[in-house]
Amino acid sequence: IGLILAIPLAISFSTSSVKFFSNSSYFGEKLAVTERLSLEQTVPIIFNNASANLLSFGVKGDAGFRLNVPNSPHLDIISAVFFFGGFLLLLYKTIKEKNGKIFQYLIFPFFIIQIPSILDIHNPLAQPNIGRMIGVIPFVYLSIAYGLSIILQFVIAKISKNHLFRKHSYIIC
Repeated sequence: IGLILAIPLAISFSTSSVKFFSNSSYFGEKLAVTERLSLEQTVPIIFNNASANLLSFGVKGDAGFRLNVPNSPHLDIISAVFFFGGFLLLLYKTIKEKNGKIFQYLIFPFFIIQIPSILDIHNPLAQPNIGRMIGVIPFVYLSIAYGLSIILQFVIAKISKNHLFRKHSYIIC
């Protein structure tokens, strides 16, 4: 069904008088079509964009003022710790258990949704851009929740071994 619905878009891409990848189009301007950057010039910019996106959650966020406080991380420090911890734990679980569902529904979309932001090689100083990354927010929250739940399970396991706290562990949780 998706392929059938994409046919009009493909026809529009191929027959439109406005070339979607020309230097004056939205896509072409972001991809710096007319500059003809070499692979040696493009790869570091893409790597910088990807790292800026990842670090935007805990170190330095979007410089724009419309969607957040300029240059502030997109997450508070506690959420950032749970996000990075939860995301690394999810990666580890995916690799260890060869769990394709986690990869397919959480990790892969997290990176795919960021492609518009990562491929903006014409404006590398505009990275990170939360407006182009806004689709990853549900995956970020899921990673935070996973990191939090793993820590909570660890704390509950430690508390249940201690007789004094066993009766009142529901208060801590």
